[in-house]
Amino acid sequence: MQFYIFHNYLNSNLVNHTEDYEKNSDILIKLFNYYKESISQTAYLLSLGEVNALVNDI
Repeated sequence: MQFYIFHNYLNSNLVNHTEDYEKNSDILIKLFNYYKESISQTAYLLSLGEVNALVNDI
């Protein structure tokens, strides 16, 4: 859902305000960093889950 909202926001901003490249690139960089952080947090939580599963199996 979040991705869908961001995707629509980006589409409307990039299409309607292409002259404002600096603003749009800042938005893209922030979104990229947000998703990169979310993905790494998810991977970290998954790895914790795997560690817990291993510990529980012992």
